[in-house]
Amino acid sequence: MNKLQLVVKTMDECRIPGTRPTTLTGTLSRQVELFVHWIDQAWSEIQTAHDDWDFLQDEFTFQTVPSTEVYTVSDAGITDRRHWLTDTFRCYKTSIGKSDDMWLFEWDYSAFRDTYQFGSQVPSRPVNFTVRPRDSALILGPVPDDIYTVYGEYRKVPQVLVDDTDEPLIKAHLQPVIVYKAMTFYGLEQSAAEVLTRGEAGFMRLMTAMEREELPKVSFGNPLA
Repeated sequence: MNKLQLVVKTMDECRIPGTRPTTLTGTLSRQVELFVHWIDQAWSEIQTAHDDWDFLQDEFTFQTVPSTEVYTVSDAGITDRRHWLTDTFRCYKTSIGKSDDMWLFEWDYSAFRDTYQFGSQVPSRPVNFTVRPRDSALILGPVPDDIYTVYGEYRKVPQVLVDDTDEPLIKAHLQPVIVYKAMTFYGLEQSAAEVLTRGEAGFMRLMTAMEREELPKVSFGNPLA
């Protein structure tokens, strides 16, 4: 369901009389505005319920420039970064390919600065990196002596549904969880006990399914290791 469909579905579930909106742009009635707000609030609260939803994790990749050590978030082609997953970073010499894969290891910023940014440095293959505190840029050490492909994963900021056709990042069968959560807001606002009860029941059921499907699986390691 897209944003418009989520709003209409919530109004249907709350048994709101009258016609349904065909767009969420332009001048809206106060009633429709409230349902838009409740959908936005519901989706925001669901996304922030856990810090490690799978659907808010994504990958990045970029190529280094010889003798350039600093790479901003935008240099990595990212516009929705919340924070880096720094234990996933790797790189390989682009001319060789994936067979040249090696891990990149994170250093504390102060230790990195005092080691790799002190005095003159000899360009070489990067093996370490740090995250610059002021802007979250990645700094590689040693300074790259060639073109390397750096890649890894990061956590996204919560998604905001803006346009009518914007769809939540979660799977279609889980999307009604947003409707059910919005129903609870309506039920509380309007003292509609029946809607509140249905909303809470549906939300708990689908939220449990969503946590089962969209959170990392618990791992106990390799017992033979």
